[in-house]
Amino acid sequence: MFGASLFGGWMAWLGLDAKGFEDATLDPHSHMVALAIVGLIVAVATVRFGLLVSGSIRRRTVARVGTWIAIVGVMLTSLVLGAVAFLNFAPPTLFTSGPGDVNGMAGDDLIMTIVFLGAMVVAAATVTGREYWRDGLRLTILGTWVAAVAITVIEGFYIELHHDQFGGSLAANDAAFSAAHPMTGIFVMIGLSLALLLVDVYGVTGLARRIAIALGATGLIVAFAGTTLWTFVDPTNGGLAFALYIAGIAISYLAILVAGLVVSRVATRESDRTTP
Repeated sequence: MFGASLFGGWMAWLGLDAKGFEDATLDPHSHMVALAIVGLIVAVATVRFGLLVSGSIRRRTVARVGTWIAIVGVMLTSLVLGAVAFLNFAPPTLFTSGPGDVNGMAGDDLIMTIVFLGAMVVAAATVTGREYWRDGLRLTILGTWVAAVAITVIEGFYIELHHDQFGGSLAANDAAFSAAHPMTGIFVMIGLSLALLLVDVYGVTGLARRIAIALGATGLIVAFAGTTLWTFVDPTNGGLAFALYIAGIAISYLAILVAGLVVSRVATRESDRTTP
């Protein structure tokens, strides 16, 4: 009621009813929240890993470039999704092909990809340091970024550019991807990355750190493999691919839970030490 009364004139100007206005605002909102969190993770990891202040000049430069790409990506995405939500803007479809231009890449998806590109540049700067190859936790954090890009960007764009197939004979595969990629490509990978980053920030060591790494890496690999196989190999709900998809989600959430527990223990010990 509040929304309809407040935005009634605006909706009429846009040519939308209440349901149309709700649809136009909710989808950009969810996308923007996810991408803002990705940008935050990139920023925190860049500072935590010391990429801007340590290492060679080349590595610091690459890290700065990746950070700025992510910042620009968040800004551009905010502008585009804001226009979608409040101006009823319809981003163009790019690289169209096929009968009736059925294949094509959504323009807003391409803009959102800029944030992930920044993450990949920061990841490239990180792995140039030899010391990081011996740090399983940080490699797993970077692995969640790579998996998110592989699922959301590479696999997603492939499907968009072959919509004549995935909208027809491969409709079941498209349905599987539509169900899986928001869960694993966005929510699971973001949650896992945040949880493991907290383990690193709080300096968890010993067996607790090794368990967090093992669960996180296993969840990452199984979730990525399950999503990919369920999408492109066997889109049924009774096969091995679907079982891997579900198992990957379960293991990843277990890793997030364990990470939360070990971080809380470290935080509690630090609090006890500082309490007079």
